[in-house]
Amino acid sequence: MEALAETPNTYERLDPAISFLLQLPYELKLEIVEMCLFMYGRADFSGYEHEESTDRHDENSTFHYFDTWRDVAKLAAMCQHLYEMITPILYTKDRRYNYSSALLRSAKKGSVRGILKSLEYGSWVGQPDITEFQYFFAYVGSDGYALARTPISSDMTSLHWASYYRQEHAMEVLIQYGADPNSRISVDTYSRDKRFKPLPYYQVMKILCYHMRSIYPFQDREWLLTRLKQGANPLYYALIYGDPSPHSHRRAHEGDAARNDCTRVKAANILLDAGASLITHKGLRMYALHQACGCGDFEMAQFLLENTPSYPRVKDLLGNTPMHYLAMCCPLIPGVDLRPLIELLIQHGAKMNETNYAGCTPLQLFDRVNRYPLYGMATEGRGWGCRSSMDAILALMEFDARVSPDYMPQLRNLLYYNGMPNDATVQALAKVEEMSRKVETTPKSDVEISNEEARRVYVHMNLLWNGGEHRPHVPRRNRRAWTAQQWVSWWQ
Repeated sequence: MEALAETPNTYERLDPAISFLLQLPYELKLEIVEMCLFMYGRADFSGYEHEESTDRHDENSTFHYFDTWRDVAKLAAMCQHLYEMITPILYTKDRRYNYSSALLRSAKKGSVRGILKSLEYGSWVGQPDITEFQYFFAYVGSDGYALARTPISSDMTSLHWASYYRQEHAMEVLIQYGADPNSRISVDTYSRDKRFKPLPYYQVMKILCYHMRSIYPFQDREWLLTRLKQGANPLYYALIYGDPSPHSHRRAHEGDAARNDCTRVKAANILLDAGASLITHKGLRMYALHQACGCGDFEMAQFLLENTPSYPRVKDLLGNTPMHYLAMCCPLIPGVDLRPLIELLIQHGAKMNETNYAGCTPLQLFDRVNRYPLYGMATEGRGWGCRSSMDAILALMEFDARVSPDYMPQLRNLLYYNGMPNDATVQALAKVEEMSRKVETTPKSDVEISNEEARRVYVHMNLLWNGGEHRPHVPRRNRRAWTAQQWVSWWQ
């Protein structure tokens, strides 16, 4: 192809139209490329600025806002000469009109070449994303409804996307060119997209949202929720497992690379070597070890405990340890054997029955969280009645999991009513009951735990309301001692 571009004699081998184009003056060829890009007018030049609908009524419909870009890219692929001439124009115009979409899409797919080209022609490595779409059916008059899409802007950068898809080489290049491994953004990016809200995030948010019902007016509650969702760094995205996005958002992911679960430890290591914080979500004070244990990832938990300063008893904003995350999340994940992970945590100093700030043990926390209404979460039918839940609970009981004495009848009924009245269950229940009686301090009742949990949530909400660490004003000390009922009265 280089020979064709270098010697005019070889133009005869090309298509006559291309051969004629190559022999035109350079300035005229540039004008032709510019005309191709703008042939549909400025209003349709960028598909990331306008809503677009099709004339079809099914998901096989095609959209045409990017046709001019595709045509020019195909023209550049004709020969080396056109490629060298058109490539700078494409990347420069993409940076100007498409918000550096080439950089962001290359980061998703792991195309180091595309990343380097985009950065070479002026793209900012921290450019916020606008390459995702929300699809819906729009009313088009007498023709009824047609599939439409609208662009969605977010704070996600190329490094966040590369971390989510665990594109190792892309992550290394982006960090080398100045991407911030501690850039924190909100996970509340897409209204119907649950990709970035994994199970550990959901379980904690269920607790917070349950107690935030007492906060009025509604606008204040939504503002606080927005503050809670902020603070996710690239490591948070690298530690997300699976893709729980709903079918209604399927088309938004077309063309994206498949996530590589085999490289999650390597992806985390790249970010940590670059200085990424182990606090993966600042709004919830969630650590990397919380996420790893909440997803039942033995390999990642072992890596964090043995190669980073991860503390096995580190607590989030509600006082939940990695053992709490393991107990409240893993029973909802089918096929996860908790025993190796529990042994690993205990070997590194974790305690099976350490209580959170509300006085709740890991075994009790699982039941409490799953009694709260689901917070937009795709786990319907996966609660106490799930066989994987029963197996996980028995695994916790084998390691001397403890509950408060008044909770024992409920635990016994739950296990028996779900088809587990065998010898192993009876022995495990007897062991738990014996351990619960040996508690030196009087365990809190379920009502006391609920009140203390609510009080802790309200204290944290008040900190957010007054600016937290970003403003000098903090709540008066006497408010920290308020009861849950006093907080409810104050918020209302």
